[in-house]
Amino acid sequence: MGTPFVKGSAMKTRVRHYEDQRRFEVQSEGYTAYLTYILRGRIMDIVHTYVPRPIRDRGIAAALVEAAYNYALEEKYTCQATCPYARTWLNENR
Repeated sequence: MGTPFVKGSAMKTRVRHYEDQRRFEVQSEGYTAYLTYILRGRIMDIVHTYVPRPIRDRGIAAALVEAAYNYALEEKYTCQATCPYARTWLNENR
């Protein structure tokens, strides 16, 4: 089972980190939202963020990106984003 990873506004949403799968997840109302990333040396690249339509507009995508970014900071990775949503979030919030 994934490790809970919550900080900042992500604390309102329970985000789980599945490090072996390089994935963060949120379960809500029977749906799974997720963020995937890849590691290249000390660079963490957020490559995809997905939130199912029935649970969108609740800040879940932001919570996923925030949790991933906080994890990158704790692990001393340089965080970048191929995913357009994550790139926008990082540009506006870091």
